Amino acid sequence: MAYAIDTAAATRRLIDAGLAAEAARAIVETVAESDADAATRGDLAASEKALKGDLAALRADLAASEKALKGDLAALRADLAAVKAVLTMRIVAAQVATATLLFAALKWFA
Repeated sequence: MAYAIDTAAATRRLIDAGLAAEAARAIVETVAESDADAATRGDLAASEKALKGDLAALRADLAASEKALKGDLAALRADLAAVKAVLTMRIVAAQVATATLLFAALKWFA
C-alpha cells in the first residue's frame, strides 16, 4: 500500500533509537523506494487495465467500421453494375440506330 513517508522524521527517530546516521538514512531510503516501487507497480497495473479496455474498444470500433465498409462496398458494386447495364443498353441502342441509318443510306444510294 502506498503512503507518504516523512524521511527526515523517520531518520531522526532511528538515530534517536541508537542507530548510526548512515544506517538510519539507508533504511529510510530503502523503505521510501520500496513504497514508491509499489505505487509505481499499482499505477502500471491500472494503466495496463485501462489500455486493455481501450484496445478492446478500438477492436470493436474496427469491427464495426469493417462491417460498414463491406456494406458500402457491396452497395457501390451494385450501383456500378446498374450503371454498366444502362450504359451497355445505350451503346447497343446507339449501335442499332447507326446500323439502321447506314442500312437506310445504303438503300437510298443503291
